[in-house]
Amino acid sequence: MSALTLDRQSLLDIAIKETGSITSIFDFAIINGVGITDDIVPGSAIEIPTIDYGFKGVVDYYKTNRIFPATDIDEATLPARDEGIGFWQIGLTFKVS
Repeated sequence: MSALTLDRQSLLDIAIKETGSITSIFDFAIINGVGITDDIVPGSAIEIPTIDYGFKGVVDYYKTNRIFPATDIDEATLPARDEGIGFWQIGLTFKVS
């Protein structure tokens, strides 16, 4: 069985939605020949492991509520940062001489 990926989905998003387990990401990576942090192309088919991870309730929750996690972000999706001295933060090692 396979799942088609959506925009901004990571392998972790797919693993959680399809198995309910974050540890299944390693099986997803092995089966699909990708790294756990590799970018996933939207619309590509990802093979799903046939292992029962014991989290059927989580899987059912995602399916029942039609939740499709997509947590991949990039600089374009981040909010603008405030700049200037009023927003600067002094680190723990800052010393005034």
